[in-house]
Amino acid sequence: MRVEVLGPREAKDLVDQLLAIWLRAFAQPPYYVRREELPRVRRMFSRHLSERGFRLAVALDAQAVLGFGYGFLRRAGEPWTDAVARALRPSGLSWWLQGAFGLVEFAVDPPHQNLGLGSRLHDALLAATDAPRAILTVHREATALGFYRRRGWQQLGQLPASAYLILGKRLDPMAPPGPRPV
Repeated sequence: MRVEVLGPREAKDLVDQLLAIWLRAFAQPPYYVRREELPRVRRMFSRHLSERGFRLAVALDAQAVLGFGYGFLRRAGEPWTDAVARALRPSGLSWWLQGAFGLVEFAVDPPHQNLGLGSRLHDALLAATDAPRAILTVHREATALGFYRRRGWQQLGQLPASAYLILGKRLDPMAPPGPRPV
């Protein structure tokens, strides 16, 4: 098994395999995604391919994808980024979004979970960006929350009227830390 970090051109060729893993991984609680959501997620992924700083980390075994994670540099004006900024503004932490790499999707095929693939994907993906920090949202009941905390992510806040927590991780130890996360 190997982990590779790819750009948008190479990522486009893997979309069917990525969506199959996404569906299997997120069909579990607390997400309960359904096959009917695949067209929407395919359109979203296609849009994300053109975002600045797009990176995809894939775990491959004999050309089959076992897991993946992707993200890009967040920018004001995106619905997700603006919602997170509004949620963080009262605590003075909206600066976390400035130049941040947003971890958008991260999934390991269920039969291959808990074997270290997620850690390898996570580390390879974040090493491939020169952003000073990374940010994501995760459901507060997801098993991934413990994974992210073990990888050094800190809770910054929560999306209002939602079960989604906002997590941040400093990637550049030389970057000014700013205010402390909650």
